[in-house]
Amino acid sequence: MAMTATVPSAGDPSRPAGRADAEIIALAAAATLDWRTLDATSAIDNPFFHAPFVAPSAEGLGAALQLVTVRGPAGRPAGLAPVTATRLGRVAPMLTVFAHDYAPFGMPLATDGVAETAARLARGLLDAAGPGRGVLFPFLEDGAPATNAIASAALAAGRPVVRLAAHARAAVHRGVDATDPREALPTKKRKEYARQIRRMADLGPVTLEVVVEPGDVPVRFEEFLELEAAGWKGKRGSAMAALPKVAAFARRAVAGLAGNGRCRILSLRVGGRPAAMLVCFIAGGTAFTWKIAYDESLARFSPGAQLMLDAPPLLFADPAIRRIDSCAAPNHPMIDHLWRGRLPLVTLVVGPARRRALFRAGLLSHAAEDRARRLARAWQNRGRRATRSG
Repeated sequence: MAMTATVPSAGDPSRPAGRADAEIIALAAAATLDWRTLDATSAIDNPFFHAPFVAPSAEGLGAALQLVTVRGPAGRPAGLAPVTATRLGRVAPMLTVFAHDYAPFGMPLATDGVAETAARLARGLLDAAGPGRGVLFPFLEDGAPATNAIASAALAAGRPVVRLAAHARAAVHRGVDATDPREALPTKKRKEYARQIRRMADLGPVTLEVVVEPGDVPVRFEEFLELEAAGWKGKRGSAMAALPKVAAFARRAVAGLAGNGRCRILSLRVGGRPAAMLVCFIAGGTAFTWKIAYDESLARFSPGAQLMLDAPPLLFADPAIRRIDSCAAPNHPMIDHLWRGRLPLVTLVVGPARRRALFRAGLLSHAAEDRARRLARAWQNRGRRATRSG
């Protein structure tokens, strides 16, 4: 676990600097907000904080959510983030912005003036947490104005700020990275993928499909769930279809985002059947490749890698899309070698104004848990590779 800390040098730690002027409301009261307008006008792209995603995910994951919001001059919402209670390392009580494995991006929604809006949201969360609790801000874009503003607001409030899990995940930026990742591959690797496609075509016509119509997306998503359940995730019990509440939340979220034109399902198909499928969410100028599944009986043709190579040209066909976020775990063994662009991420942990010893104990416990998770993931990856080679 990478960890760096900044501790304020002065100030009364029990009194945050500046006026928060933020509202904390229950998710059930969200009907009082013009949330969908904020979804459409946010200058920060984050579909995981859009209305059609948040409510189903809270129900599916059993989270008691509240919303921290700030309003603009006209009284309409100018910023929003869902939050819930948690414990750092199962020890130190915290509030956390609701970013997680199914929502791996924690930047708040914000209209123009994102830095000031983010600072106002941060001050509101610190006020809600009180002097005895800290606040977690997971999966923030490192170096972004909103991220810097959150850290500055915390320091101005007399709170310590700790940076955790800084890493860069694969992404493709229009005008910076190769729009077609195949062009950036080493010649030998590019020829090998082309050979695999030719061999796959011996089984039937190979086609690429993009489904965007609201009525068609849920049908293709059911096919995706079946494909995922038939693979290693199904055997391990972590496929969404094996988790009824998660599957129900995913169906609702996908259908809800599709209804707003914000979900696309890409498929690499052989003879009409799916070889690989990719669920993508769209927010503003960013596409998020949320989940991928592939037919393991076709593993010798690398169908998942083939689809991830084809995804950027398909998504960039929409001129509004400027960036594609892989949503991948750190050091992903497949996508990191296919997409050369990177999106830097960091988790900010804002400590309490009081009970600092408990906070430090939480950090140590969290570090131990993080090491255990990384070790378990390494063993799982090794087991999957051994199974495929056998």
